[in-house]
Amino acid sequence: DNSLVFVLFYERSLVGRQYYKQSIIDGFHAVCNDLSWSRVVCAAVDMVDDKAYALQYIDPKTAPAHIVVQNGQPLQLQKHHLERLMSRPGDKESILWHLHDITTAFPIDISVEARTPEAVKATLKAHRVVLVFGVDRDDEEKRHAFRAAAQRLTLSGEFRSAPGTPTEAPGYLLGLGQKALQALLAPPSSKKLALGSFAVFLDGKLLEGEEVRPWPKRKKGAKSKVSHDTAFLEGEGELVDMMKEMVLAGLKAAAKTTKNGTSSADPSAAASTKVDSSTSTSAPAPRTSAASSPEPSSSSSSATTASSSSSSSSSS
Repeated sequence: DNSLVFVLFYERSLVGRQYYKQSIIDGFHAVCNDLSWSRVVCAAVDMVDDKAYALQYIDPKTAPAHIVVQNGQPLQLQKHHLERLMSRPGDKESILWHLHDITTAFPIDISVEARTPEAVKATLKAHRVVLVFGVDRDDEEKRHAFRAAAQRLTLSGEFRSAPGTPTEAPGYLLGLGQKALQALLAPPSSKKLALGSFAVFLDGKLLEGEEVRPWPKRKKGAKSKVSHDTAFLEGEGELVDMMKEMVLAGLKAAAKTTKNGTSSADPSAAASTKVDSSTSTSAPAPRTSAASSPEPSSSSSSATTASSSSSSSSSS
């Protein structure tokens, strides 16, 4: 059911016995902690309990090893991925680098935290529609609540079936501190995006007709209107609903215009944005490989199917 899964195969009997092997396990969990609000679902398979399942993907001699499964198919690691991962066992930055490098269908991150005006502008350029929330750097509760709501809206597929919306995913931006927000609403705009406020941007500009909104009032025990979802923290269903409404307004506005502001119904605009099919590229064929400890048979066995494991998300 999950489009992107990061899976660790390990044996609990080996935990703590070898520095190299333990480093791989520790690195996996450190990365999964950083990916808490991303598109990636983490799973750990203990081969003591489920060796038959692991045999579909790796040689047991290489455990602990991790693989990336995208849309039900394990992805093949290339030589430069394996070389870096095996030369730096458990290095968090190397593991994150390889995840970003091999998952090309969509970005891993759903929301981004920015501390400077430059970082804010970079996110606005990366997405046509961006929901911005200004928050104090020390307000960890609201930072996490915003990122969790963005994740739920994205993974639930709320906007895939929305009428009149483009297929491009919206961006979610946390502006950390007033400095990060200072360039967003420059003159002649009379509006101000203060800390604790939400705003929708289309093509780098505040969406016309959409108000800057404050953090929603909480109602004890309220449920969210998002499909198959209830308030993930007490009263925060209102936050999910408000974010959904604001993003949907931006997506509908984007569907009516091209990036240069021309109506999408304008034949001349359509002609100028038409893609030459002769230069388009197709998606790569499914590939499979595992990053593992340096023992014989380091490459994994190929697999034609992938199923969800019985282990919990990013837990040992």
